[in-house]
Amino acid sequence: MTRPAAIVLAVLLVGIGYLTWRSWPAAGLPLPDGVQVGRAAPDFTLAGLDGHPLVLSALRGRPVLVNFWGTWCDACREEMPHIERFYQAHRGHLAVVGVDIGEPAAAVFAFVHQYGYTWRFVLDADRKISTLYGIRYIPTSVWLDAGGVVREVYTGPMTGAIMQALLAATAGSR
Repeated sequence: MTRPAAIVLAVLLVGIGYLTWRSWPAAGLPLPDGVQVGRAAPDFTLAGLDGHPLVLSALRGRPVLVNFWGTWCDACREEMPHIERFYQAHRGHLAVVGVDIGEPAAAVFAFVHQYGYTWRFVLDADRKISTLYGIRYIPTSVWLDAGGVVREVYTGPMTGAIMQALLAATAGSR
């Protein structure tokens, strides 16, 4: 194979991988095993960075965005300023929970405070909750309606426009 043909093939494969990643789960691929749209979200209790445990079911009464992420994840870092702005605009009627997967509390605390993020952060230190939810890629965001039912699952970094559409779909589904 010639070098130009190899480059074209490599670019094509990367492009196909990217499009597949961006369109999941919209492409009809199965959702993570532990999360089923239309069913109650698996409940959990995790330690919060604020020193208080967070019980997911205690947030019922308003829509909830559960965002699985890591400090090392570039796509997570890309979306976090968007989440902060969205949270500030909707904080009276939307709960946001950032679930860090498998990192030490000190590293997560330093990252969150360095960038001034203000929504709730919890630690999935042993990865039990991300496993329960079937998280395969991060960032993955699970949108719950006010009754705790999974309404949307989005994999990949979100923008404000994407979050607005997901919140509308989530809030309008009850």
